[in-house]
Parts: sequence; structure tokens; C-alpha cells
Amino acid sequence: MTYDTSFLERTGPIARWLMKRDRGQHVRTPDAFRRLAEAAFQDVQVMEIRNLSRIPYDICAMICTKPRRAS
Repeated sequence: MTYDTSFLERTGPIARWLMKRDRGQHVRTPDAFRRLAEAAFQDVQVMEIRNLSRIPYDICAMICTKPRRAS
């Protein structure tokens, strides 16, 4: 399971500004996180989560199962 700050399609300008400064250079969109996970897992479930707190952050949560075998 992963839980990462993420740029959603509807991420507002304040949230985008905060996330760029707080989490470094690897904040991604849910689609980009999915592509990373699908390289290693067969089954990837992606959930977009908004407004869990008063600080405007958007989250990409994933549940990844069935690891792929190394080739």
C-alpha cells in the first residue's frame, strides 16, 4: 500500500504550491504513480483522496498486489 502526495486534475493553486515545496521533486499524478506500480505489480488499485485536513493536499493511495516476476 502506498500513500503519496499527488497532483490531481483539480488540484488548486495553493495546494500545488504547498506540495511543490513540502515533498521535493517527485510529486506525480495518479497516472504516473500507476505506471510506476504496474512495472512491478500485476494488480494496482488507485484511489484519489482530497481534503483530509485543513491543509489543502491531494493524495494518491494505491494497493498493489501480485508482484511481477523479474525477467
